[in-house]
Amino acid sequence: MTDFGRSMLVCRMSHARPHRDTAYEIFDIGQTLALLPLAGDCSSVVITLPTPEIEALLALDATDFTNAMEQRLEYKFGAMALVSDHFAYTLVAVYAGRFITDRFALIGNVAVGMRPVTPHGFNLGLLGAEKALVKFEQQRRRATLPLYLGANAVAKLYADDRMPARVVRSAGLRAANLLKPMKRKVVSSLMSG
Repeated sequence: MTDFGRSMLVCRMSHARPHRDTAYEIFDIGQTLALLPLAGDCSSVVITLPTPEIEALLALDATDFTNAMEQRLEYKFGAMALVSDHFAYTLVAVYAGRFITDRFALIGNVAVGMRPVTPHGFNLGLLGAEKALVKFEQQRRRATLPLYLGANAVAKLYADDRMPARVVRSAGLRAANLLKPMKRKVVSSLMSG
C-alpha cells in the first residue's frame, strides 16, 4: 500500500462563465484541479492537495469554501457557488499480496487499486478455472507491477514541489512530446490495461 499523503475533494459548483462542454485539468504547484462539465453552467470540481489542506477546506462554511475555490481557480470561471455536498477521499494505491486462493479471486481495483489519474484496476479483470487463474495471476503480476510502480513514481514526482522535481517534470514532458513513438507506445499500453 502506498499512501501519497494527499486527498482529493470532489463537489459540484455552478459558475458564471460557461465551460463550453470542455473539461479542464490544471497542474499547479502544490495542487491539481479538474473541472468536468455538467449540464448548464455547472461542473464537477476535483481538487487534489496534501490531506491537511483538504481537511481545512472541508472545515470552511459554503461561502468561505466558494471564495477559496474561486481564488484557487484564479477567477477563470467567474463567480461560483457550491451546489452539492463536498467529499474527500484519501489517495492511496494498493497492490494485493495474492490475486487468488481457494474459491476466491481479487479482480479490478481490489487487486490493483491505483490513484485516479491511472484508473486501470477495473481493466485488470479475470476469467477461468483454477489453472487459468494461476496463469492469470502470473501474467497480471508481470503486466501490472511495472505500471503500478511507474504510476506511483510519476504521482510522487508530481506531488513533489521542490525545484529539482519541477525541473525533472518539465524536462520529462518536453521529452515525451518529442519522442512520439514512445508516447504512442505508453498510451497504447495504458489503453490496453
